[in-house]
Amino acid sequence: CIGNDFNRDIYYIWSNAAHKNEEFISLVTDYMQEENRLETYYYDKRKYFNDKYWSTEDYTPERAALYYFLINSCHAGLIRYGPRGFNASIKLFLLNGRKYQVEDRLKLLLAVSEKFTQFHCMDAMEFLDLMEPNIYKFDAIYCDPPYTRSCTPYISDWNDEKLKELDARLM
Repeated sequence: CIGNDFNRDIYYIWSNAAHKNEEFISLVTDYMQEENRLETYYYDKRKYFNDKYWSTEDYTPERAALYYFLINSCHAGLIRYGPRGFNASIKLFLLNGRKYQVEDRLKLLLAVSEKFTQFHCMDAMEFLDLMEPNIYKFDAIYCDPPYTRSCTPYISDWNDEKLKELDARLM
């Protein structure tokens, strides 16, 4: 199993999980406890993430754990950025009695990460260039490109032409 994600924060979640980084696992476990299902806690962690990490290339286990918490706690798992960083709102159902099931989510993350023999952080075209010589050895390839109209503030070279080229290469 070979994975790829252009989002460096997603890449580092998988990297920390695959290496069973103890700091990452401990922080994820702490952040996602049932008693932290509070709107104030979510927004405090989001502000901390943005203040400390948004404008940096500092990819620590803490950053990966914070990002994992944010994308598992925000509305619909939405990854959305504004000029000051990650800006998705809290997932309302977490405030209405749904449980995180921290242990189950963490076990699944770690189990899936064990299946990767490689995980890359490159754009879709670079990844296809890497995969093309062996593309028929895989049963499935999942591709989730960014939306062409809404991603341009943070991925300036993604456009309709690149999306068409990607579609043609995947057919």
